[in-house]
Amino acid sequence: MKTLLQLFLLLCLTNCNAQIPKTKKMQLTDKEIKEQGSQIKKEDTIFMKEGKLDIAKLESEGISSGSTKPFSYEYEVILDNGISINISGNKKTGYGKYIKFNKDDDFKYGYSYFSSGELNGYGIEYINFFKKGVWYDYDIQGNIEKYKDYDASYYFSWENVLEFLEEKKINKKDVYQISRGIEDGEPKWYVEQTIERALEPEKINRYILDGKTGKVLKTAIIDVTRHLD
Repeated sequence: MKTLLQLFLLLCLTNCNAQIPKTKKMQLTDKEIKEQGSQIKKEDTIFMKEGKLDIAKLESEGISSGSTKPFSYEYEVILDNGISINISGNKKTGYGKYIKFNKDDDFKYGYSYFSSGELNGYGIEYINFFKKGVWYDYDIQGNIEKYKDYDASYYFSWENVLEFLEEKKINKKDVYQISRGIEDGEPKWYVEQTIERALEPEKINRYILDGKTGKVLKTAIIDVTRHLD
């Protein structure tokens, strides 16, 4: 009887552990989040002058568009160290700056600025679909006005999704797309793997994961062939 009980407990523990993320998500306090936001503002140095976006440099080195004032400008460059920068905007609507620290990065770092050049907002965005981590809004004096943690509902984090890809032996080149969202009040991850392709992907395998535990809730084969008229 003791052996059977031990076996039952072992099976229960194994089943429970299979649904617990290997990499546990770190919960930041309100103070830590605000300190992080202040540090982000201090470290915003690319294409900046005296704590503001260098608008004069953007207008002199960027490409202008529009037939009436205020003209919009766009500047794009890849630095020798592999960092890519895209800046655009005008004096009426403000400016935006996106940075990728490596061409193969999955995320880009976004900054928005008031029309006078002060930092207005910051956040990290997946190259296709979703916002990651804490996004900040600043007032024109540089104080944090508000923030939102887009990872708060996802105990099964992006890092856990990468572990899932590794376990399923899904290469990065075969990732059709990864997205996430709240469905029926619960967080979900959507991982789509290309399984058939000619010139373009034709069929994908779609995994729907529980955003809290990582449990696979559903899989489906989907035809994504593009039919030309």
